Amino acid sequence: MLQIKIAVATLAVFLFLGGLFFLVRLPEVTVSKVEVTGTAVADPALIQKIAEETLSGSYAFLIPKKNTLFIPTGEVAENIAASFPIVKEANVTHTSLTSVSVSVTERTPVALWCTSEEKCYLMDEDGFVYMTSEQSDAYVRYSGAIEAEPVGTVFLAGGFNSLNTFVGETAKTLGRTPKTVIVELNKDVTLSFVGRGELKFVMSENNTGTLENIASVFASQKLKGRTDFEYADFRFGNKVYVKFKE
Repeated sequence: MLQIKIAVATLAVFLFLGGLFFLVRLPEVTVSKVEVTGTAVADPALIQKIAEETLSGSYAFLIPKKNTLFIPTGEVAENIAASFPIVKEANVTHTSLTSVSVSVTERTPVALWCTSEEKCYLMDEDGFVYMTSEQSDAYVRYSGAIEAEPVGTVFLAGGFNSLNTFVGETAKTLGRTPKTVIVELNKDVTLSFVGRGELKFVMSENNTGTLENIASVFASQKLKGRTDFEYADFRFGNKVYVKFKE
């Protein structure tokens, strides 16, 4: 009697798994189309390929990832972002039972990170370095703080946005155009301007005091209206060293 029950239970399990194996592969519930939207620089065909490759597997050799009820949206999005550094975010949604849409948000460049005059990479507002750039003169050029392969890394993690804002505000205060920013390992920063002139200061979490000090010094009677300085060094607290062009 027990053996009969075991046999019946085993048969029921096999029938259930067989039926499930058949049902989850019906064309009516299988994703056969992947659409990609939102790209301006990244190749949508390559993004589509990564999405389709991610959907090509199965769960425990039983349920295909292409089944509309079980598509791994998070895994698809992660694989796309990992394969394309320019992609900041990818959202995967159903458009029907047999198709999905991958909506891509690409990173917006705000500055460059450079290893030399000729070799630069685009960075977004978070300091994420994501691709080489041929527009070397279009943005402020940063360097330093990254020693490994730059693409896919973050320049000054958690601190780039603050520094970049400070650079913009400083340039506005002085009426100059920023050109390069060199960040040393000890957080000493050298900001140079188009034409001539450098500012040296120490990077901190809050540069408000430094900006006020710069504005005050350059508004003083000695420096007001002068643009011929070689450098102004603000790294030593209340002591400011200024050298003019000879």
